[in-house]
Amino acid sequence: MKFSGWLFNVTEGVGIAFDAIKSNRVRAALTILGVAVGVFVVVTLSAAVHGINASVAKDLESAGPTSFFIFRRPVSLSEICDG
Repeated sequence: MKFSGWLFNVTEGVGIAFDAIKSNRVRAALTILGVAVGVFVVVTLSAAVHGINASVAKDLESAGPTSFFIFRRPVSLSEICDG
């Protein structure tokens, strides 16, 4: 396909898209609003997860290596109180 044929197809497609937007303004506005809200939610949740991850990593790092104990078997409360 020659460049002029490709350019004509793109121009025609853009024209059809604008005609559809003009004839269905409410649908176009709701679609744009839905996409904007979706992008906003994804960006907000991504930032929140990143912030929480950084906060937890900082807290664990500041706690030090001797703050956590790992046992081979579960410890029951009766062993702690009696023992």
